Amino acid sequence: DNLVEGVEHARVLHEWWRVRYNTEHPHSSLGYLPPSRYAALVRAEHESSVAKA
Repeated sequence: DNLVEGVEHARVLHEWWRVRYNTEHPHSSLGYLPPSRYAALVRAEHESSVAKA
């Protein structure tokens, strides 16, 4: 019994994992925030500082 049914299935699983890891998975280096949330906070801070300038 294989968890992966072939090369194409492995590619699909890897892409799913990559997207999830890079958008939803919390990262300790980002204060345990998912990258998408961290990026939104950085953008908001940048826009706020630009608006004040």
